Amino acid sequence: GLGEGQDAADHAAGQPVGGDLGVGGHPAHQGAAATSAHHRHGCLLSRRTNASALVETLDPAIRDRIIGIGVASPFELWHWLDRVGAPSTQMQQWRGFDLVAAARAQTDLDVMLVNDASSACLAELTVGDGREIRDFAYFFVGFFIGGGIVLNHALQTGATGNAAAFGPLPSRDPRRGNGGQLIDTASLFTLERSLIEAGIDPADLWRQTEDWSGFEPQLTQWLAGTAQSMADAIVTVCAVFDFPVIVVDGAFPARVRADLTARINAAIESCNTNGILVPEIVSGSVGSNARAIGASMLPISDRFLVQRTSAAA
Repeated sequence: GLGEGQDAADHAAGQPVGGDLGVGGHPAHQGAAATSAHHRHGCLLSRRTNASALVETLDPAIRDRIIGIGVASPFELWHWLDRVGAPSTQMQQWRGFDLVAAARAQTDLDVMLVNDASSACLAELTVGDGREIRDFAYFFVGFFIGGGIVLNHALQTGATGNAAAFGPLPSRDPRRGNGGQLIDTASLFTLERSLIEAGIDPADLWRQTEDWSGFEPQLTQWLAGTAQSMADAIVTVCAVFDFPVIVVDGAFPARVRADLTARINAAIESCNTNGILVPEIVSGSVGSNARAIGASMLPISDRFLVQRTSAAA
């Protein structure tokens, strides 16, 4: 399968659109490729070129095993235009745009679409430590925070494909009063804004570098606030379903992931957990490329795995 994973900021029309492209004819054959920068339709043309170039580098025996494309994309971004920083008129063009049909027309391959955070969850489930966990809720901290749900070793995407949309969960945000959401208090775009306000170039946030020491003290401040907000959200999620395990991952270095997980474990001790089973909170194992890896697993999961994943096709 070919996998295309994008973050929320990538979809801001009029700004660079980039994503990770993964290739795998079999779970044992996965790779990663480069990014591109084009607007909505140009993006697809570039992906076609990238996909063709990647396929040509494969051994013919492996090339013949490609069964389709998985696309991981954030849903309904037009609800958070002020966070994305995109012009409303251009962002609205994504409404009604059939990404699956467009990708299929450009590549002549079967295409499956899934929410980007659910795609990251699928990666944890299929190639990460999540393979050993029967039921878990999953949080992925990207430009926007999102999540996924696994029950009986199967990813649950819901009736509309937007299950585990944890971003809209209510969250205490002094800047927005009673209207705050988790997306405002536990997403990387808030760290980016604080860095910009401090005169620090945030570019390395999106370059998958392992050293974020240059982002202090804003990083530590962000971790503290994010951990408390996520602890509150975990209590809410576990009141709906008694998940025994919560998995935390995101588009950041492993050290940051471990620090955030430890802080969430500490923060949940101060939460009112009466009436719920306090879950084990663990770090994810796939990391920043989880969305693209999960996308590449979509066609494979649908065709070969016993527990299939529902996705738009």
